[in-house]
Amino acid sequence: MPNDTLAADRPKNAPKTRLIDSLLVRLLAALVASLIVFVAATAWWVYSDARDEAYFSQDESLFEVTAALARADVASVLPRALTMDPQRFEARIESDEPLPSDAASADRRNGMRMGMGMHRHGRMHRRMMEMMGEDPSQCPMAIRPDGSQAPAPGNGQTPARRTFIPSGETVLVRLLPKQGQAVPIVFGEDLAGGFSTPMIDGAPHRLCLLFLPNGRYTAVAEPLKLQEAIVQEEAIRAVTPLLVLLPVLALVLSGILWAGMRPLTRAAKTVSRRGADDLTPLPLEGVPSEARPFVEAVNGLLARVDAARTRELRFTADAAHELRSPLTSLTIEAEHLSKLELPAEARRIVENLESGLERSVHQVSQLLLFARAQTGESKAALLRDAKPWDLTELAGELIEPLLPALDKKTVRFEAEGLEAADDVHGLSRTAAGAIIRNLLENAVRYTPEGGLVKLEAHRGVDAGKAFLEVIVLDSGPGIPPEERARVFDPFYRIAGTRELGTGLGLAIVKTYADMTGARVTLDYARSEEAAASEGLGRGLRAAVRFPLAANTPQA
Repeated sequence: MPNDTLAADRPKNAPKTRLIDSLLVRLLAALVASLIVFVAATAWWVYSDARDEAYFSQDESLFEVTAALARADVASVLPRALTMDPQRFEARIESDEPLPSDAASADRRNGMRMGMGMHRHGRMHRRMMEMMGEDPSQCPMAIRPDGSQAPAPGNGQTPARRTFIPSGETVLVRLLPKQGQAVPIVFGEDLAGGFSTPMIDGAPHRLCLLFLPNGRYTAVAEPLKLQEAIVQEEAIRAVTPLLVLLPVLALVLSGILWAGMRPLTRAAKTVSRRGADDLTPLPLEGVPSEARPFVEAVNGLLARVDAARTRELRFTADAAHELRSPLTSLTIEAEHLSKLELPAEARRIVENLESGLERSVHQVSQLLLFARAQTGESKAALLRDAKPWDLTELAGELIEPLLPALDKKTVRFEAEGLEAADDVHGLSRTAAGAIIRNLLENAVRYTPEGGLVKLEAHRGVDAGKAFLEVIVLDSGPGIPPEERARVFDPFYRIAGTRELGTGLGLAIVKTYADMTGARVTLDYARSEEAAASEGLGRGLRAAVRFPLAANTPQA
């Protein structure tokens, strides 16, 4: 994720990034929460509707079974009832014509009465009541599984029309779990035609009661628990697709949001990989229109920062350049003064003056070199300067100005492997010279009398890429591990250092290394035991690995 990628580049004192601070996480959480609420409401509506539909289907199925059994029961009074088309059978039952001669003494067809609620059973209610030739509004209400029951039919019914079975009368109920076996049951309350939910054997049952001609009836029941199981299964089956699609939809939304945030993530990664002196504008290709104003504002800020930084560094470079001329003149005058016949006390003052002027000239020169490197004015020159050159020749030019200091401190200088690094291609001689010169100056300055300064070089190939590694070793005190990151900061000096310096040497090394793509590493030159046995400090091992052109010949 993007936060993990940028973690390494975050300052140590920066506030810790929380997950809730991520715009992607916030948008995704809001969308998923809204989606969950919407799906939950939809699932509940679908679940409730599916339960009602399942109850209706169960009641309709129970009615169809009861009607089929009723046809068998009425076959004794209506010939060919079993082979007759169901619609024709119902029409014959509904008609006002007398029954066939073998049943002429029977009552005329009064219809099967069935009290059904107008809630979810409206369609079946109207069909059955119309089949019975009755007004649906006069039918007893259905008894639902929740136990609610409509009032029994009024006393205005015609006696010949039987609409309920009074309490205390034995009712033959066909139980579906027992393959339709008729079981005599006595109910403690009136049993109205249609659907009801009475207790049978201590358990609630769904019962369908149809009245036939001559007051006969057909009653079929099945346990409500069985219906509930089927209804629950049907309802869950209806809701399952929604519940399955919820995580899938959440993943799809996550992918869409992540893809939408990729341009910003790429821009953040690009900025995190940049060096401190790279203030080029961020690319706008692929950036969403909503984020474009922010990226443009950042580019504007980078441009202003670059302009202010350039003005500041140019001022520093100009000031250093202006200071170097009078300091050089003062140095020349001090040399002339030292050649005069002076008292011993005045000569000591002149020597101190020459030493101070020398340090000032060196510091101003370093400041000028650092400012020019920081402004990036020498980048184009570094590219033009990448002609083949010899490290042996360069080392000779760099060590020559340091010979008086080496002789004064009786410090030995050694070189190893320089000839193997001759004919260097694809590397700026100016940049390499600035880096090696400052490393050698630091080594000579901090190496005590009788010490050793050594310059090594070798070529190699790492991951298919050629490189030149230059190593400068000394026998000075070295740099503790906890200070090695800070010594590359401009003007930073380790506390307790006695040697005078500008604090810019390693800053210049780091600046030119970044410009050429080189990597600088610092370490002790020798172990603590070896340093103790030789009577020297642990020293510093400064290694610089320069990348070379792909076609650089190897030694």
